Amino acid sequence: MTGQQIRNIITSYGYTLADVADKLGISAQNLNSRLNAKTFKKEYVTELENLLSVKIDENGSNNENVIVSNEVWEVIKNQSESLKIKDEQMDRLITIIEHQLKKQ
Repeated sequence: MTGQQIRNIITSYGYTLADVADKLGISAQNLNSRLNAKTFKKEYVTELENLLSVKIDENGSNNENVIVSNEVWEVIKNQSESLKIKDEQMDRLITIIEHQLKKQ
């Protein structure tokens, strides 16, 4: 993830770099140095996620950021887990049916 991508995320939420630096407890110059680095460290991403109450994830196929609120992220995780359980139940049911059909 690049500093420019992070800048875009910050401004998309209506924050200025000075606001974010202040909330992070660092100088604007320090934040600017972080953003100008070749890559933006994961620990800094985590700080921003907590500050902005969002989940920032990188989409490997096109390097665009996917941003969702923490609440939406929790719903997605819960639904994903629920679907996984349902899939496992379906697999067991299919196995039982196949076994019963072989007996006939």
